[in-house]
Amino acid sequence: MNPTEKQVKKLLFKSSQKRLFLSLFFLALVLLTSTLIRLYAIEPVVIKDRSISPYVKRGARVWVCKLPWCVNKIKSEDIVLAEKRVDELLLRRVIGVPGSFLKVSSEGHVTSEFINFVWQNETAFIDTRSFYIPKKGDTLFFNRLNDIETDFAISILKEQKESFYVKPSLYQGEKELPIDLVGSARIASRPVSVREIPGLPWQELFLIELQVQRGQPGVGKIKIQRDLYRTSDSTKIESLVALDDYFYLACSMGNRCIDSRELGLFSRSMIIAKKH
Repeated sequence: MNPTEKQVKKLLFKSSQKRLFLSLFFLALVLLTSTLIRLYAIEPVVIKDRSISPYVKRGARVWVCKLPWCVNKIKSEDIVLAEKRVDELLLRRVIGVPGSFLKVSSEGHVTSEFINFVWQNETAFIDTRSFYIPKKGDTLFFNRLNDIETDFAISILKEQKESFYVKPSLYQGEKELPIDLVGSARIASRPVSVREIPGLPWQELFLIELQVQRGQPGVGKIKIQRDLYRTSDSTKIESLVALDDYFYLACSMGNRCIDSRELGLFSRSMIIAKKH
C-alpha cells in the first residue's frame, strides 16, 4: 500500500469514528431532551372518567404543559391538572379566577363576569351563595366573610401552617343564644354535637341553622358564628393575608365527581399543568 492509500485509509477511519460519535451524541441528546420534556414540560394524560365531559371525553389522551409560562397564565375556562390531596390528580375546568366573584345558585347555575354555565345534577349548593376568590396579597377580614368564604379562609390558614382552633357561637339577630341549642338539630338522622360544629362545612351549618330557627320564637335570623383563635396564645385571629393566588375548579358531572365544592379553593402552587 503506497503512502497515499495509507493516508486516505487513515482519514476515512477518523471520519467514520467522528461520524459515529456525532450520531451517538445526537441520539443521546434527543433522548435526554425528550425525557426532560416528558418530565418537566409536556405530559400526556389519559382521562378515565366523564368528569370533564364534554370538554374532554372519557378515554381521551390530552397533553398538558407544566412549564411556568403555562401555569402562570391561567384564565377562566382553562382546563388544568391539579393536586390538592396526595396522589390524586384532577383534570378540571377553571371557573373562578383570583380576584373575582362567583355566584352559584341552588340549581347549580354558575355566573361571574367571566363565565356562565350550569352543573349537571348539582347537589352541593343547597342554597345560593356568592363568594370572593382571593388573589395573592389580599387581606381577608373574618367578620366580613359569609359561611362559604369562612370555609375557604380556614382552609387557607391550614395551608399556611397556622395553628388555631375554632370557637362557635349561636346568634338570633344580634342576640347570642346558648350554643347547646344546636343539639336540637339532626344531621344524617343523628343529633348534632357542639364539639363537631367547628369542623362542619357551610352546607351542614346552614341546615342546622334552619332547624334551630324552627324551634326559636322571634324574628331574628339564626346564625352560627365561627371565631378563630391562635393555639399559641388564644388571641383572636381577625384577618389573614393570602400568600398565593386561588382558583375555583369544577368538573362537569354535578354530584358524580369531586371539585372545589368539596375540596375548596386551589392555590396556584397546587396547579401542576394546563391543557395544551
